Amino acid sequence: MSVSFSLSQNTSVVDGPLYRVNNEVSTATGASPAVFVFKTLTQEFSHYATVADLEAYPDTYAQAANDDVAFYRQTSVTRDWETVALREADLALTKSRVQFLANELNALQDSLVSSTTTVITSE
Repeated sequence: MSVSFSLSQNTSVVDGPLYRVNNEVSTATGASPAVFVFKTLTQEFSHYATVADLEAYPDTYAQAANDDVAFYRQTSVTRDWETVALREADLALTKSRVQFLANELNALQDSLVSSTTTVITSE
């Protein structure tokens, strides 16, 4: 089964003025939609999930706090930026990182079943 994510990106202007970006993975096929990693101690966004993060960290704060782990995952992240350029960079980076995760998960699934023949001869 191929991995896919449905990413919604919404922007707005809030007092400051600040440029707000809300990134949300609303659905996923073949993987968890919780691809945004937060620090358990501060509940602040830390990074985009890797394949290892999907295995290592729970997808709720409550579970992370209960299990005493450093990170947890969520399906969305909202951040504020001081310039339009930073907002646009956030939008582009998020798309890129979610695409990278989908590619990595697809590659991992493809590697679970394989058949390779190597012919080795003397030199």
